[in-house]
Amino acid sequence: MAQTGYLRVKKFGVLSVAKIFAVFGAVIGIIALVISGALGLLGGIGGVAVGIGAGVLLLIVMTIGLFVGGSIEAFLYNVIANIVGPVKVTLNKKGVIGMVDPLSYAKIVFVFSLIVYGILAIFVSSLLLSVIGVSSAVGIGLSFPLVAAAFIFALLVYGFVLPVVWASVYNWLASKIGGVTIVLKKGRVESVDVMSYVKIAASLTTIIFVLERLIGVGVGLALHIPQTGGPLLLVASFVLVVIVAVVVAALMAFFYNIVAKKIGGIEVDVSK
Repeated sequence: MAQTGYLRVKKFGVLSVAKIFAVFGAVIGIIALVISGALGLLGGIGGVAVGIGAGVLLLIVMTIGLFVGGSIEAFLYNVIANIVGPVKVTLNKKGVIGMVDPLSYAKIVFVFSLIVYGILAIFVSSLLLSVIGVSSAVGIGLSFPLVAAAFIFALLVYGFVLPVVWASVYNWLASKIGGVTIVLKKGRVESVDVMSYVKIAASLTTIIFVLERLIGVGVGLALHIPQTGGPLLLVASFVLVVIVAVVVAALMAFFYNIVAKKIGGIEVDVSK
């Protein structure tokens, strides 16, 4: 699919996203069912029954929950993109997503965060007021600044700064090791190249790990908190985190390709 300049991801097929999410939820639920059943063996027949029951419940919750969650996310994206403009990406002839426009991505995440964090702020405020006392002026005076500060911080950092940073990091990685490669035909993502997705996931995980360690060490030194562990523990934790990221990314891309082939991939309106 030859394209020059940015393409606009205008909307997603709500049902197509929901179906993919539901299948992933079912896969997670089945894995949990097997694990809970196996752990239940330790408690005999009764333990197996309890384990299987818990696993089946989780399977139902994950499948339905991710179906509903996927529907909401796709619907909100479509509405937000129609208001503030869609995410802009580049896609070359080989299906490589070379760049994600940081500002267009951040605008979507910002409005989405505004909705999500707004709901959380209302919930937390109501909870605090119910504990402190709705009629208490002191309660209102104590709860509102705390909730407002947390809301503004989360909105600015997680809703704008980090999306800009991660889109920029993706663009840099894509220029060095290649971006995620997809097969997009007739407005449907038919497949995701497993290796390209794993490379990006492993690279992002490495960057996040290093940044977290640097921030953790910096905060620890500033607050005079003794650092625990040593180089061996640091290397071991890094290797474990990267391995988990690689395995999860590979499984996600692998299962997506299977599911997309069977029931159809995610529908997306991408055009100039």
